[in-house]
Amino acid sequence: MKQESMRSKGLKPINPRIDYDGFRVYVNKYHRTEEAILFQLSNSCLQVIFDDGNEICFFGKKCVRCVDKQGKAEIVDVADVFEGAESSDIKERVLYSKEIVEKWAMTEG
Repeated sequence: MKQESMRSKGLKPINPRIDYDGFRVYVNKYHRTEEAILFQLSNSCLQVIFDDGNEICFFGKKCVRCVDKQGKAEIVDVADVFEGAESSDIKERVLYSKEIVEKWAMTEG
């Protein structure tokens, strides 16, 4: 299905390299730590890929997509992560990501 026809039906593109407006998504900045690599993307998302194969992608301040080692993806509300509705592993990864992003922002000035 072409993107034009998808949009007319209210559907979003499936291709992860194309954002919802039909523009290609690219890396604005990246940062490497001992445990993960962080990508600030052109569509304002922050993607964190951990060395153990897990991945977290932040969409604004409300939504997080988590992908485990087996490739199983789930989208969760950030509020659910901190209220204990989600697994402790996801909470640890979100908190680690937040800490790294804050340190990264301080070094960038």
